[in-house]
Amino acid sequence: MTPNTRERDKWVQTCLIKLVAPTLTADGAFGPRSHQALKEFQRRVQEFAPGTPALTADGMIGPATIAALEAASGSHAPGHAPALKLQTMAVAREPDEGSSDETAPTLRSAAGPAAPAFVARPASADSYVERRVSVRVYGTIGPNSPLLVSVPGTGGPKRLHTLAAQALERMAVAVQRDLGIELKLASAWRAHRWESRAQYEAVLVAKFGTIAEGKRWLAFDSPHETGLAIDIGVGGLKPSRASVGFQRGTPLHQWLVAHAHEFGFHPYKTEPWHWEYPMSLEAYRSGVIAPGDEGPPIEAVSFGLDDEEETVLEDTDLEEMPSDAEG
Repeated sequence: MTPNTRERDKWVQTCLIKLVAPTLTADGAFGPRSHQALKEFQRRVQEFAPGTPALTADGMIGPATIAALEAASGSHAPGHAPALKLQTMAVAREPDEGSSDETAPTLRSAAGPAAPAFVARPASADSYVERRVSVRVYGTIGPNSPLLVSVPGTGGPKRLHTLAAQALERMAVAVQRDLGIELKLASAWRAHRWESRAQYEAVLVAKFGTIAEGKRWLAFDSPHETGLAIDIGVGGLKPSRASVGFQRGTPLHQWLVAHAHEFGFHPYKTEPWHWEYPMSLEAYRSGVIAPGDEGPPIEAVSFGLDDEEETVLEDTDLEEMPSDAEG
């Protein structure tokens, strides 16, 4: 393999990580997993690059496949001219306290009138779907675990599982490129909140009148304890139920709806700031994605909109609890 071919293959893998295979490694060694990912992209090419001619799903890197990857990823294969940079836009400020949180933000360009910075593609079937992580499946990470690494945060660094941190870094590059936003977290890993089940239930009764009602609003275990959950704290997103409607309309949230799954992140739809990074239990425990890794235990971690946990506000501060729910 020539150096040029290796660089090309590494670029192809980088594109595939973004588009269809977030657990792939961009090392230039184009093995069975890379060929399988490329076949997946070739089968779904018109989903990622509308108007592109259909491709043969053969896992081969030909001129048509390279052109399609360039169109889908917004990048160019080694040796090609760089793409023009998008004009950076500024996001309007969040509405003041008391104003409607359903008002979507506007975008301002220094050179002209309001214009969209990002136009989301229609979400595909595997994009904006919940693939939750939970303590009952993964367990928790202790504060001294070597699997926890620092990631950029508002007000100082946060900590995240090393594989989730690597995916976050890749996603941050794309957010910066497309929106001009430096991705930072308001919250990542955190220790278990409650000293005991009895303390948890006492708070539920005090705040909500009954344990059953309280469980609809506040979870005993948080996915943040796994190190696989993030709360974004920039671009109009932050852990606050008071501005959920506003947050859903921000360009950053719309970008995440369309693209976060390409990097392995999935939403908790009740909270637009909260995203989770499911993975196989083997990778979670070792911090390494081994060749042939089967990915997250989907049957164990996924649930639909009818699941009772859907209404649990994982990240809500106790002082933000709805007053009409208090007993």
